[in-house]
This record gives sequence, C-alpha cells and structure tokens, in this order.
Amino acid sequence: MARGIEHLRAEANWVQEHLVQLEAAQVRTQAFHDTLGTNQKTIFDLFWGEMHHRVSGLDDGWRMREQADPVRGPMMRERAGPQAGAERH
Repeated sequence: MARGIEHLRAEANWVQEHLVQLEAAQVRTQAFHDTLGTNQKTIFDLFWGEMHHRVSGLDDGWRMREQADPVRGPMMRERAGPQAGAERH
C-alpha cells in the first residue's frame, strides 16, 4: 500500500507541474492569438483544433477528418481495399 501511495503522490506532482506549464502556455498563446487578425484567428483555431484531434488519439493518420469513412472509421476504406464501401453506393 505504501508503494501505491508513493506512486500516486509522484503522479499527482507530475500532473501539478504539467498543469502549471499548460497554464503558462495558455497565457502565451492567448497573448499571441490576441495579436492576430480575424482571418488569421480562424486559420489558427482550425489548425490547432485539428492538431488537438490528432494528438488526443481521435485520429490514426495525418488526414483531415472529412476523409475518414464515417461508417467504418478512419482509414478503413484503405485497409479494406478499393471495393470497400461499394455496397453503400
């Protein structure tokens, strides 16, 4: 039990340190974002929204979400072969 407590305390410390770093990054990013024009903000927001999607494991490739097969999931058309999805058309 002592090892488990020690492990959880170490994890909690890591999370707290990571939270401090993310909060600082958020302040810097917001300051940068505030300097952008309207079109630049739109591009920035779309790009980082897509990057978050990929980094968080919601995508398994470097493709835009719209290219994924909505029925079978990302990249399933390519894995299943050229005739995959033909039954739906």
